[in-house]
Amino acid sequence: MISIQLMTPKLKKLSIFLWILCCTSILLALFVNYQNPLSYPHKLQSFLENQAQMSGFLFVCICAIRPIILFPPSIMALTSGLIFGPVLGVLYTFLGESISSMISYSLGYYFGKDFLNQYENSKLGKMLYSKRIHENPFFSVLILRLSLLPFDPVCYLSGALHIRFKSYLLATILGIIPGCFTFVYLGASFSEPINLIITFLSLFLAIGLKIFGKRTGTNLTNPLFIQFF
Repeated sequence: MISIQLMTPKLKKLSIFLWILCCTSILLALFVNYQNPLSYPHKLQSFLENQAQMSGFLFVCICAIRPIILFPPSIMALTSGLIFGPVLGVLYTFLGESISSMISYSLGYYFGKDFLNQYENSKLGKMLYSKRIHENPFFSVLILRLSLLPFDPVCYLSGALHIRFKSYLLATILGIIPGCFTFVYLGASFSEPINLIITFLSLFLAIGLKIFGKRTGTNLTNPLFIQFF
């Protein structure tokens, strides 16, 4: 991995340009071929089902690189439930998204700091750069995870703010569990509707934990930061 000292501004800009170019090319290819986003789970399901014993490993790998091509994690989780069922689906999704969260954090860490520095003196910047966030990074990230906010932006933002990696990773691992159960069991419910029960229970659990975290963590995290999100 290239160190921060060697990552010059020109190299950063070139890397961001190539990344945007790659994502744009993928989106244009999908548009030209009239790919309906609602068909992605079934297409991914067809691909993985043809890989036999390698399907689980490939799914985790796709999850890991997913944030680089901006592929929605919810679609991956739904597909996991469709293909592997609720138990293995949760396991593979949890492993894949845990790895992808580290990749997203690294991208934000290397490329996001300069972007956020432009807004350091704004109202948003003051909330993001609050000392309490860095003093209590675990609770800050955990509450954001339990809020079921878009997965990748939280990863990028945590990296850009240089939140302590150990605290970020632990909060992410714990915080994505309700979301994994919610979306994977939702995907599994297409074949077994009874799985919807777990979906709603996981959703209510995430909401309850978020409320509990905001009430008990008032002195631990920045209230303005939590309310903003």
